[in-house]
Amino acid sequence: MFTSTALTFVVFSLAFSPTVVNSERLFICDFERDTCRFTNEERNTASWVREEVEFGGREGYVMTIEQNDATIQRASMGKSYFEIHDETPGCFSFDYYTFGNGTQYFSSTQEMSIGAAGIWSFDNTEIISGWKKARISVNIDDSTRFILYAMINRSLGEGVVAVDNVALDVNHC
Repeated sequence: MFTSTALTFVVFSLAFSPTVVNSERLFICDFERDTCRFTNEERNTASWVREEVEFGGREGYVMTIEQNDATIQRASMGKSYFEIHDETPGCFSFDYYTFGNGTQYFSSTQEMSIGAAGIWSFDNTEIISGWKKARISVNIDDSTRFILYAMINRSLGEGVVAVDNVALDVNHC
């Protein structure tokens, strides 16, 4: 009897394993060690850099826009994912920090073999200083690439944009 009960328990446990697989984290980057292969896109007036900062009560490494002499600073960085071979629902998420009147725009675009689409954005009418969390339901496959784009207009004042804890999970948010 005891062996039969144990076997039943194991079969019962296996029945729930697909739920765990559906919650799989495909990628997470807190930028503490490196840039996690995020790369700057060409044709920008500024660059994303990995920097140790203290913003909004949070300390550590983040990706932020490197200040330069350009009045309008546009920066975009991208990251590819190749772990998924069939189209799968996913959740792309990241923490972001904004500060200052110069912060004009921040967005995320998803590129796939079928084209590119903006999946999340806000502009200067929505900017509230501090850390926030973006969670975006997406469909992902082996051609998926995410791009983060920000614009700061220094003629309007100081502007800061930073990104941390970028993640991609299987299943919609």
